[in-house]
Amino acid sequence: PLDPLPASTRAFMVGSSVLGRMTPALCDEMLGRDDAAVLLSDLESANRLVIALDRERRWYRFHPLLRDVLREELDATGREHAHALAARASAWFADEGEPEEAIDLARESGDRSLFAALIGRYILPFYRVGRLSTVRLLLAEMGEAETLVAHPDIAAIGAIAHALAGEPGAADRWADAAEVVVRREPDAGGGTTAGLYALLASLVCRNGTEAMLRDAAAAIDLLGPLHPLTVSARFSQGAALALEGRAGEAIPVLSEAAEVGIATTSVDAAIGSTAVLASLHASAGDWTAARRHAREASDLVAAFGTEHYQSAALVHAMSARVAAREGRRDDARTALVRAQVLRPLLTHAIPWFAVLAQVELGRAYLALGDTAGARTAIREAREILVRRPHLGVLPAQVDALRSAVDAHAAGVAGASSLTRAEFRLLPYLPFHLTFDEIAERLDLSTHTVKTQARSIYGKLGAASRGEAVERAVEIGLLDGDIARTG
Repeated sequence: PLDPLPASTRAFMVGSSVLGRMTPALCDEMLGRDDAAVLLSDLESANRLVIALDRERRWYRFHPLLRDVLREELDATGREHAHALAARASAWFADEGEPEEAIDLARESGDRSLFAALIGRYILPFYRVGRLSTVRLLLAEMGEAETLVAHPDIAAIGAIAHALAGEPGAADRWADAAEVVVRREPDAGGGTTAGLYALLASLVCRNGTEAMLRDAAAAIDLLGPLHPLTVSARFSQGAALALEGRAGEAIPVLSEAAEVGIATTSVDAAIGSTAVLASLHASAGDWTAARRHAREASDLVAAFGTEHYQSAALVHAMSARVAAREGRRDDARTALVRAQVLRPLLTHAIPWFAVLAQVELGRAYLALGDTAGARTAIREAREILVRRPHLGVLPAQVDALRSAVDAHAAGVAGASSLTRAEFRLLPYLPFHLTFDEIAERLDLSTHTVKTQARSIYGKLGAASRGEAVERAVEIGLLDGDIARTG
């Protein structure tokens, strides 16, 4: 389909082959032409393997076989030319609000600066709308140390995203890269990098709740009112006030963060603030307000599609507490199962949130008379407190919960007592993987994996791996469809 064509048309087709789909405005911009609309229409009409994607003839694509031929010819002219075309197309898609194609073309262009700029532009919008798997893939591509130091804003944002995903090791590595620049150039990015780093410092709370409060205030000041992450800093500020025992000051700050978070689809700020409000009101004995906020937080998780986010763990814990208080024991158990699945995310990456969620889980288990589940929550909270002991009122709350549990008769260890480590292993059990292969994926010894597997079997009342998977599906700890395809 190429030989009989005029040289100008052939050049148009070859140059456009960098595109998975094309529109006249894009082709004209990328190729420096003004006749793309006519050419695309004529090529489609002449059955030149150019296919219209809509009735209005706004978008077209090449037949895959033709595109392969065209790409070979384009590559023969030199990779630099193909890279330049991809970069121009990437910029066009970014301007048109099409981030996926902009990023794909930036990757193809080989321009790491362009690719990094787009990652910085889109990584948090992706996270805020629930696209955690996309965020992880993009962060993995940006993971080289030299790249992170060259782009400190992205390093700081990546560290925040890893912390929110419960990944302390990755969060530390990215934070270290951002810190290099913040210490060397405090005003980098007009102070934005320092603001992002202050937000990160507030969330990870390495130096106690007083420092957390100072860091949150610094982030608010440095980022300014228009930055999309300022609402996250307000959430952190409200949480720090709550952890300091200043609930009266915390509630209006958290209420504002929740309202702004909902309006701007800032997932963790909206859900986290609402869930912490539920916890504060429950602790004060205001169960009407606690019920309202727990329901609002649960609705937000469903609306945002963030059932797999760390913030949902506290939401489910509060839903369970409210349900248990109202005598809806089955609803409480269902909410606790949903929270249990998220236990692997409750790490010291964001220690105050993880401990608060475990405390509320423990309280919910205790309300149901499940002391084994409550003891597991206490044990995992205390493991985090060993690393991060200065978390305001939380250590005293853990101690009070332990005293309350000790006053009850010991319960039989069951599914509720599965640990965070066991929940990391559980999703691998349905698949046809040996324990050696699972150990490699989890970066554990085979002995540790076997020990954890035996513990899972016992807690689920199972005699074998297959029976354990069946029991986990019945309870709701594993997705039945995934387990069946495993």
